[in-house]
Amino acid sequence: YLVFYNAASCAGWFYVLVLILTELVQNGDLTTVYDRAGWVLMIVQTGAILELVHVILGFVRSPLLTTAFQIASRLFLVWGVVDIFPEVQSHWAFTTMTIAWSITECVRYSYYAFNLVGLQLYSLLWCRYTFFFVLYPLGAGSESILVYESLPYSKQLS
Repeated sequence: YLVFYNAASCAGWFYVLVLILTELVQNGDLTTVYDRAGWVLMIVQTGAILELVHVILGFVRSPLLTTAFQIASRLFLVWGVVDIFPEVQSHWAFTTMTIAWSITECVRYSYYAFNLVGLQLYSLLWCRYTFFFVLYPLGAGSESILVYESLPYSKQLS
């Protein structure tokens, strides 16, 4: 089951990345990515809730609280910021955040899937622990920008 879950998650994130890159190649516009990839991103990211189930059932040895915070923060961004405030959907930070997430998750889920079947690929190990130096600041910075950009609209909501 975990091999299937990780392979399916990798495929979902790869599809999101393909949609983003297709949009960028066809239109060359960072502000139209949500229109092409937003809904798929929301589905794929929401699927990560299963990771909490995996921890609770003992399928994986990850800390429940850490896993919950990581998943909650991303769900907050896709459902609590980007979905609620369409004004930020066209911001370039949505594109950079989604690219960072997509690459990170493709590497992570493929690394897990290969390890589960007994294959330890050095290239994936290298990517997993090297891409982090660029992708983490890019993703976290983009997330922060989107939250900041949503603040004026959230004031209007409350």
